Amino acid sequence: MHHHAQMNPISKSRGSLVALGAVIAVVAAGACGGDKASPAPTPTLGAPTSSPTSAGTPTTVAATVAPLPKPITYTNRIGFIGNFRYLFKIELSKAEVSDVGGRRSVTISTKVTNLGNSDNPVTDVKEPSLVGADGSIVPATWKINSLIPGGGTTPVEIVAAVTDAFKFEGVSLVFGNTASHQTIIPLEESRKVATFSPVLDVGKGKTAAGGSGTVVTITDGILHDDFKDGSKNTYQIDLQVTASYTHSSNVPGNYEEVSFTLIAPDGTSSSPERSYLFFSNDVAVIDTGKTSRLGLKFTVPNTYYGEYKLKVTSRRVAVNKDPGAVDPILSFDIEQAR
Repeated sequence: MHHHAQMNPISKSRGSLVALGAVIAVVAAGACGGDKASPAPTPTLGAPTSSPTSAGTPTTVAATVAPLPKPITYTNRIGFIGNFRYLFKIELSKAEVSDVGGRRSVTISTKVTNLGNSDNPVTDVKEPSLVGADGSIVPATWKINSLIPGGGTTPVEIVAAVTDAFKFEGVSLVFGNTASHQTIIPLEESRKVATFSPVLDVGKGKTAAGGSGTVVTITDGILHDDFKDGSKNTYQIDLQVTASYTHSSNVPGNYEEVSFTLIAPDGTSSSPERSYLFFSNDVAVIDTGKTSRLGLKFTVPNTYYGEYKLKVTSRRVAVNKDPGAVDPILSFDIEQAR
């Protein structure tokens, strides 16, 4: 995987669109490589011991309880998480251990930003884990019962039960698994975060028109990890697209059929699925004089950077005519410079 370290929470793409025969080039963004930490020694609690007195009566020696680790306040612990539908930015604020009735737990305070434009539940993202330097895993739980507004930020706590021996040293907050992309956020600020920073504004504001009067505009776009299990070597491009039918012979009842194909840098082509990051009326048929807004999701290969083509095929269908009497199929490309 062609990743490189970066600590910026968000990378932005840049460039300009050309119409017929142009191409999309997506800025290469990379994954931050997390430093490998040496396993931290794990303290153990001494069990109560007995020793005989001179009279032969055993004396119980109480175990020493480890002190609570000092809380950590964070200034730059940012990662990106999601699934095939949603994408969130998570920023750690504080981590602390508490003891209630002899039971200890870790609470990690975060701020979660929804990068989509509809309200979504962060709990749909798989539960995170605390992973020690020795490979030990402690499951953690989201503490939130509400949706996170599209484009909004909400404070969310992550909680995990731990033993008295728990320390922050060598422990990371992990999202995902080895079969998918992972975000690994060490709880020590001295260690690097491993996450893929999305490329934003892919194709945003670019417009192209077909000869039948169909005008297509990309209003927003994001390239990000594909978080599905088994998708470790793929990424997603989500595009928000508007398509308008403005044919000069706007005869009532005529409509336009529009289809999309994304051609990746390696030459492979894919048809879109519905994007959940962006609003969609889920209709690629445009009535006369109308505009349709579509959210399109494409899966792209591991080598995600390079030149892309978004091919838009437009076909005008006239009512009360022979089905074969339709406008020619029109194709055009939308480009974003590297």
